[in-house]
Formats: sequence, C-alpha cells, structure tokens
Amino acid sequence: MYVARAHYKCGKLRECKQTLLKARHVSPADTVILYNIALVQQKLATSILKDEKSNLKTVLEAVEGLQMAQRYTALAAWRSG
Repeated sequence: MYVARAHYKCGKLRECKQTLLKARHVSPADTVILYNIALVQQKLATSILKDEKSNLKTVLEAVEGLQMAQRYTALAAWRSG
C-alpha cells in the first residue's frame, strides 16, 4: 500500500493502479484495496477524458475503467456493510 501511495502522490496513476491490482491478488477480500483501485481508476479515466488529444481507443478504455471503478465501489460497499 505504501508503494501505491507513493505512486499516487507523484501522479503516477497507472503505476499506482498496477501496484493496487497486485495487492488485490494477495488480499482479494480487502475492501480498502478495492476502494483505492476504484478511486485511482476514476482519477485516471477522468484525466484521459479531459485530454483533448486522447484517441478513441483510449477514451473507450477510460469508459470501461469507469465502469470497473463503479463495480469495485459497489463491491467494497457490499463487503464492508
């Protein structure tokens, strides 16, 4: 989690997401990891969608990422409550 946080603070969202996905494999039931993946995915997708130079493939991947973030948020909420 510390490595993911360091990536996040440096603005390296892709690296942060990859680190969190690896952490999820180690601890798949951890709701904090699920929530953090969703948060990073939303920020990453938002930055891609705001970039006017993004191509169609990248935009579609960002939309897919937002859908995944929504599923992770729902799963984290379900598991914690």
